[in-house]
Amino acid sequence: MWGSRKGLSRGGRDACASRPAHDLARGRIVLPDVGGAGGGGVAPRGRRPREARRVPTARCVHREPSRVPRRPRIGRDERDDLLGLEKGRRVLRAYAPPFPPEHRLLLVTPAITTSYGRRDEKMYRRIGEELARLAAAVPGNVAAFFPSYDLLERVLAGVRWSSVPKEVLVERRTWGKAERDLALRWLGEHQATGGLLVGVLGGGLSEGVDYRDNLLRAVCIVGLPLSPPTLEVAALKEYYAQKFGGEKGYEYAVVYPALNKVLQAAGRPIRGETDRAVIVLMDGRYLDARYAAAMPSDFHYRATGDLAREAIAFFGSAAAAT
Repeated sequence: MWGSRKGLSRGGRDACASRPAHDLARGRIVLPDVGGAGGGGVAPRGRRPREARRVPTARCVHREPSRVPRRPRIGRDERDDLLGLEKGRRVLRAYAPPFPPEHRLLLVTPAITTSYGRRDEKMYRRIGEELARLAAAVPGNVAAFFPSYDLLERVLAGVRWSSVPKEVLVERRTWGKAERDLALRWLGEHQATGGLLVGVLGGGLSEGVDYRDNLLRAVCIVGLPLSPPTLEVAALKEYYAQKFGGEKGYEYAVVYPALNKVLQAAGRPIRGETDRAVIVLMDGRYLDARYAAAMPSDFHYRATGDLAREAIAFFGSAAAAT
């Protein structure tokens, strides 16, 4: 079966544990291959903690949870400007979300960032450690989405797979619809024991996929997927600034496209009224007013220094209520 231990090649679990998870020099993932169209990458299952309280706590300075201050949303201006809608010819209506707000826990890790100035091996290891702790604390499937395959590979290269108590499926650059369908089947097979799906923001697994029946119990969005400073982005910024004025050049060309990817990924786990999920924004920049103000009015997140503790409390309260 795709994703099972029988599908592990090159000597199975022991063989893959003795070699590095990635070969960055060759730019490819060398996690054990599994059967199925196109192949994939599955990391070995680690030892599951016997009790939730044994999950290691986050190695960062603890901060008391706090709500993010917000300014009025500016997304409405973007829609009107880019679609060319005249005020006298439009009607705007806002509807409350159909799902109970208490079924979604939104968290930000202020001590972690993927900004270029702070990217180093220490930060990559820290991201991997936090992701491993989150996976251990969540009872079910977890998905982690990165801004790029390059960052994904750099982080996974330093992960101690023995600390991840779930099998791990890593999306490859060459995947198409057939492989994504197999990934959904793999998640279904691991719904009871839990698996960790790793992919990229803006990709086929983070947008447009219906993970129904609470197939995902947590989504971790690693970093802020801002567009790199290419000539195309610079031209868009200049065009929007000239057409709509000042700061809107950066907002329309860089901020909103990035946050659209984030919101698409954040919407994957809760697809029904009874679904419950933890959504993590793993980058302190989400606390900045520029990005917080552009989020939907019901997308209230708060800072935490201990993802594992928050996840255990969230799912524990749900179990106690039932």
